[in-house]
Amino acid sequence: MPTQSAESGKKILKHVAFIRHGESKGNEAYRLHGRDMWTFDAELTTLGREQAGRLKECVGSLPVELVVVSPLTRAIQTCLIAFGDHVGKVPFVVNPVAKEQMTASDDVGRHFEELEKEFPMLSFELLKKEPTIWWYNDGKGKEGETIDEFRERFKQQGGIEEPMEVLMERVREFEKWLLAQPQEMVAVVSHGDFILALTGQDLRNAQLYSVEASDHILKQDA
Repeated sequence: MPTQSAESGKKILKHVAFIRHGESKGNEAYRLHGRDMWTFDAELTTLGREQAGRLKECVGSLPVELVVVSPLTRAIQTCLIAFGDHVGKVPFVVNPVAKEQMTASDDVGRHFEELEKEFPMLSFELLKKEPTIWWYNDGKGKEGETIDEFRERFKQQGGIEEPMEVLMERVREFEKWLLAQPQEMVAVVSHGDFILALTGQDLRNAQLYSVEASDHILKQDA
């Protein structure tokens, strides 16, 4: 049953733990070189894995009923390290709407079949409903553009950026989907810009921000 907020007396339908992934090789490239080094779908660095391991100490005992994760590898790796003890006990759903805003090469993902093969413990049913290029596509490529062709075009154009209005439309879609899920205790492992757009919180790598949600998460004036 929904609990009551002690401060407002308002019904709380969801307890959501938003988590940003640990340091990725894309983050490391900017830290060391100050620019995009074309690290597509970047994995976690050694530091990122350590951060996710420390995160597990904080969230491992949370009574989560649902884990939602972005399809980008750095988020999946963080998710499985932090919530590994929950695998097989609660649903782990990959939701492409929770992907990062496209601003750099590490926001370009991989084909769902490759991801499903590497991470068979996750549910990719939502991702399978998306086009092959499930991340932001500016539509300037040729018809039937492959992932490799998109990556090459990304480099030639010096990057592709997802407009803020497109991100916000996606954020609203995710909020609606999340609040419609039956589980009350949910963990969402996603990305800095996406979480910032949704919650207003600018998280560090592997940082957690908890929300008690009734009928909305997004600020009403957003």
